[in-house]
Formats: sequence, structure tokens, C-alpha cells
Amino acid sequence: MIFTISVSLFFILLFSFKIFKGNITRPSFIFTSGMFLASLVACSFAKEWELLVMDWKTQFMIIGGSMLALVTDYFSYKPSTSNFGKKKGEFFTMISERKLLIFAIIQFIEYILYLRAKVANVGAAYAIAEAIGEINEMSKFDDTFKLSIPWYINVPYAFFQAYGYIWAILLPIYLYIGNVTKKAKVLVFINYLLAILGCMIQGGRMPMLNYIVPCFMSYILISIYANKGKAQVKKYFLIIFFAVLFLVLFQQIGSWIGRGELDTSGFEVIAEYCGAEIKNLDTIISNPPKIKATELLPMTFMRIYNSLAISFGTPPSSVDFNTIYEYQSCKGYHLGNVYTCYANYFLDLGLFGLLFVFIAIWLTTKFYSKANFQLLFQKGIPNVWCFLYAEFIGLLFLAFFHEQYYAINPISLVRGIIYIYIGYLFLFPRNIKLNYLK
Repeated sequence: MIFTISVSLFFILLFSFKIFKGNITRPSFIFTSGMFLASLVACSFAKEWELLVMDWKTQFMIIGGSMLALVTDYFSYKPSTSNFGKKKGEFFTMISERKLLIFAIIQFIEYILYLRAKVANVGAAYAIAEAIGEINEMSKFDDTFKLSIPWYINVPYAFFQAYGYIWAILLPIYLYIGNVTKKAKVLVFINYLLAILGCMIQGGRMPMLNYIVPCFMSYILISIYANKGKAQVKKYFLIIFFAVLFLVLFQQIGSWIGRGELDTSGFEVIAEYCGAEIKNLDTIISNPPKIKATELLPMTFMRIYNSLAISFGTPPSSVDFNTIYEYQSCKGYHLGNVYTCYANYFLDLGLFGLLFVFIAIWLTTKFYSKANFQLLFQKGIPNVWCFLYAEFIGLLFLAFFHEQYYAINPISLVRGIIYIYIGYLFLFPRNIKLNYLK
């Protein structure tokens, strides 16, 4: 039952908190915390969603996945050799206020151009929010619709969106470092906020968490490393406050991007996006569809196959996503059509699909180890591993929603790495060693 899942995940998180000495930025903790949050919401609808009795395989996947994530994280992590001996901010390289301002202005202009190009796909009859919502719906359900945006607008958009992860990392650092000017702190915040607003143009709310989660993780890491490896529990209350604020504004944000949900109670909207996925997972595990596909692991690698098909002309995925993952409802409650990350894993490999959890946690832990946040705190220049950790940690958190980790476009990821380096050549002085790949 759902209560068994919630209690089990709670004790896994409690044990993780203890063995990781209060460091909640570890990949396995982030992965399980999202699942635990979804399970708590699902508990509130246990009777309405018929979750008092669940398939044992559903419970095994969710609880077993979090246990495997913890073990994998614990044994694959290799701590940085850096120490805390250097003075705070001694070697810190602050990005000049002029360059931060230029970056923000160009980023703002780019998003205006991107928004205009996107809205043009449905004509001038729609308001901006309605146009974004209409395009989002057409992209999901109209096979003939293809979003058309010129490359000279699309490429800069991808560039600035990649930098959203860098601003997410740098914002808490700039706010903490004493010798950073107030104007620089404000400009970093503006660039970060613009990246989030640019993300909203895509018509979704959950992707915003891809920028919010790494920002919180950077904030916690700054707290830990500034206190010589000791976590400050009181810092977590600030994160809880912003998490509650995000939930309170969740429905309103939907109206800003054309989601017609104002006639539904706010908590029901939240529950559909965080909680209902567990019910949907139980439904599909109890009665799994027959998948006819020629490619290897068709569900988990579906989007990778489609991305490679666009870039290299290889065969696309033969799976129809909307046919497999239908919209669900239970006793009048809308449950959506997302099924947590475990649905793909189970449909591909059954219970052995937990192998994908092992790979995701192992890989993200390696990024986490190489990111060397201690050195970042002292120098202020995120390396490529910081970028990769920031990009993937949000995907791990959103595993409660649906599978995103293996849905990432590998071509876009490589481009993002290149974009970050190109941007560094503008943002940082030429006499500074970037050590981007170290």
C-alpha cells in the first residue's frame, strides 16, 4: 500500500541523512526525496485513488530503487582532495558587472525574439499565454504539427538556457562571498531569473525545477563547505519555505503559460503533477501493455532514438508514446499521463529495470565527485562537471514525475558543454586559467 512506500522512503531518507552527515545534495538523497514527496501527496488520496492495495511489484520498484540508489551513491563516491584551509574569497574571480549586464540584455532580447517566433506558429489571434498553451497541446496531440523557429534564434536560445545551470550554481556563491559587489549579485540573480522565464516559454512548469534544484544544492554546499564540512540544518528551512512557495504558486504559474486549470482546486492540480504518477505506475505495472518494437530498450531510450534520428537520420523510435501512456482517471480525479521513471524501466526489463537506477546514480555521483565544489567556492569558476551535475541532479529529482534522465538529447548535451566554454571566454579574463575540463 501507499503508506508502506511512504514510511519506507522516509526511513531511507533518514538513514541517508545520517550516513551522509546531513549533506542532502547527494544524488541518491535527491532522487528519493522526490519520490517521498510524491508518495506523501498520494497518501492524501489513498482512498480516492484506490491506493490502499497496490501491486507488490510497484512497491518493490519504488522502495528497491531508493535502496539501490543509496547503496550505489555510498560506494561510488570519492571525495575531493581539496581542503578548507584557504581564506574565503581569496582567489575568487568575479565576473565584471559590465559583462553580466551585457549578458542579461542580450539574453532578454533573445527570449523576446524566441517568443515572437514561437507565437507566430499559431498566428496573432492568440494572447501570449494562450499561444504557448495551444502550441504545447498541438505538440502533444497533433502529429502533423511541427514547431518552426529559425536557427539563428533557436541556437542562441539553447545557449542561454544552458547558462541557466551556471547561474543556478553561481547565485548562492555570489550572495555568500563578501567581496562581490552588490550590483554583481543583482545581475547574476537577473540572469538566473531570465533563464527561468525563458524556460517557461516552452509551456511547462516542471522543467523550471531543473534550474531551481541545482540552485538549492549549491546553496546547501556553500553552507557545508563554509562550515568546514558540517551541514547547517537551519539552512534547510529556507529551502522548505521556497518549496512551499512554489507549490502555492504552482496553479497560478500554469495560467501564465496557458494551462486552463483555474477551475480545479489548487491541491488537486498539485496532486496530478506530484503524486498521481504513483497511481499511474501501479496501473501500468498491474496491466502492462504489449510493446512491439525492433530497437533495444525502446521505452527508456525512446527520446534518444528520436533525437539521433533528427540529427543523423537514423531510425526513430517505433513506439507511440501516447498509445502506451494513456491519460488516466480514478473516481472523477484526473491523473494525467505520466508514470514516474519506473514505468519505462519496468516495461523494458521488468524488475531488473532497477539497473537503470544504478547507472543514473553511479554516473551522477561521478559528476558530483569531479565537480569539486570546494575549489568552485574558492575560485568562482564552475567546471564542466559542475555543469553536468547541475543538469542531471534536477532530472533525478523529477524521477517521481516521469523518466527524463535517459530522455536527454545527447547532441544538445554536447552542445551545452561547448556553449558554456564559449561563454567563459567572454565572461572571464583571458589571464585566468579556466580548468574547464578538470
